[in-house]
Amino acid sequence: MSATVLYMSMSFDGFIAGPNETPDNGLGDGGHRLHEWVLPSGEYDRGVTRPRGVNGQIFDEMMATGAVVAGRGTFEPADGWGGDHHDGVPIFVVARGEPGLDVTSWPLVSYVDDVTEAMTRAKEAAGARNVLVHGAGVTRLALTAGVLDELELHVVPVLFGQGRRLFEGLPAEQIELERARVSWLLSTRAGDLPFTPQPGVKTTFRSITVDGEEVEFSEGFGDLHTRVYEETLAGRGFRIPDARPSVELTHRIRRTPVTPSDVVLRHPMLAAL
Repeated sequence: MSATVLYMSMSFDGFIAGPNETPDNGLGDGGHRLHEWVLPSGEYDRGVTRPRGVNGQIFDEMMATGAVVAGRGTFEPADGWGGDHHDGVPIFVVARGEPGLDVTSWPLVSYVDDVTEAMTRAKEAAGARNVLVHGAGVTRLALTAGVLDELELHVVPVLFGQGRRLFEGLPAEQIELERARVSWLLSTRAGDLPFTPQPGVKTTFRSITVDGEEVEFSEGFGDLHTRVYEETLAGRGFRIPDARPSVELTHRIRRTPVTPSDVVLRHPMLAAL
């Protein structure tokens, strides 16, 4: 199912642009620092290239969008991206009044005066793919209207102190968010256990947290391999076609090179590499 997703780079103190933001200085002073993870030079006119590692995965997610929803303040200062932002997907611009650009030769661009209508039309156009939401103003409108499904914030380790904040000007109400991304840890290090292991008592820990509730299932795995061998010898084991997908997945994981990354989503053990 299609979802409306905001992808936004933000400083650690919540700014999406530096101070002294003008039409000729769209990201404010030093604002290009927020986008160096995908634009090493910080300059859009030099083109966007896919970064390596986890940054590349995030880049792929953004580029796989099926439609774009943007505000006038994002779309028009960028000269409407020439009428095409993501390789031929529809662009819906949320704005009241007539366009500030000549869009008559851009069939992909539609101006809509209501954010809910824009999101609905964008989802219909995107089909099974997600809708990329572009711009702080339209984000605040969508949050207030309850039509923004996901926020993916790329928090850059820098403090701006001044500039433009993403969530400035929201109404005085608490909006509860759900964590959308799943993180996991698989480790054989005793130091990663949430307790001091005692030989012969308890040396393993397994748990899963769903909707904030943790369920532990550490017990019952002690004789797992023995039982598997017994079932196999008795003719009740998995056959090769059943096991092949798991074997092939394990093979690919073992042969995949480790890619250095400065993104927090990486496995904790990669920090030591």
